[in-house]
Amino acid sequence: MQTLIISDTLTNEQAQAKVTADYGPNTQSIRIIGCTNLTTLDLSAVSAATDVTISDNTVLQSVNLSGLKRCEGSLKIMNCPQLTTVNLSSLNTIIAGSSNDAFWVARSEEHTSE
Repeated sequence: MQTLIISDTLTNEQAQAKVTADYGPNTQSIRIIGCTNLTTLDLSAVSAATDVTISDNTVLQSVNLSGLKRCEGSLKIMNCPQLTTVNLSSLNTIIAGSSNDAFWVARSEEHTSE
């Protein structure tokens, strides 16, 4: 299983270049974690994933996952205080993993399962 990881001090342009270079047909997991400069990210090329985690991104405002149709594990968004837009317009299936935490959004370390 391949994992696409966006983290640390990447700028919007650097993160987008990493997505273009590293995302491919074998990518199953996406982690956007601890980004201090990232304000927006376009992941519209992603159509399916096992897990998507967006966590601890202090200035992230927007994520485009408009191509994501199916998530077979979990979609977690937490501790991103500036995040106002997450485009999931094509998402029609989330299949929970063993923890039954298929989809949750939280502003702090605690989460709410839905």
